[in-house]
Amino acid sequence: PTKLETLCFRGCQTYKFQMAFMNVKELDVSRLPVGETPYQDILLHKTLKSLSVNSINETAVTWQTVDKPPDGWGKYLQCLRRAMPDLEELSLAYQADIRDEDMADYFKVAPNCRLNGLNVSNIPSIGMQTIEAMAKAGCEMKFLGLRACGAMTNQAFRLISFARMEFADFSNTQISSDGLYDALAKNATKLKMINLASCPNV
Repeated sequence: PTKLETLCFRGCQTYKFQMAFMNVKELDVSRLPVGETPYQDILLHKTLKSLSVNSINETAVTWQTVDKPPDGWGKYLQCLRRAMPDLEELSLAYQADIRDEDMADYFKVAPNCRLNGLNVSNIPSIGMQTIEAMAKAGCEMKFLGLRACGAMTNQAFRLISFARMEFADFSNTQISSDGLYDALAKNATKLKMINLASCPNV
């Protein structure tokens, strides 16, 4: 299938890279069984524009069975950035073992970041380091998912560029009304939707 552009293996038992998949633009390998997430095979997709590797545990009570790369998320995210320089959308929601510094390194490891959509919802440690690195890399997101990112502070929210932002999910975070107004005051003219559900300080 030489014209194949999108592959979705969400919730399947396994995924193996095939040469026929070499030029796909979108890949979703979320919620595979523990131990079956094809981390090395993912890196073979050099032309991806969109990648989803959300955890199987989206509805789980604990994070005990969350899958992760053999060498840890820090090294893997750096490899991912180098392997896919044209990646525009990345979803890692519920990958609770990702540290703030791991995600920050994704933006630091190479110049000219083209990412304009990032979902790191329900990753508790995501906060200032990630947002600072994203800002320094010049990434202006169209979509940003930070739901239940407990380490996000008002200071971190103020660093986010809203120049191109269309959709934002800040639900279940500690953002305050003042922090929200300060953030939105920065040229949020393209914003179509913002989710602030269960934000206790708004």
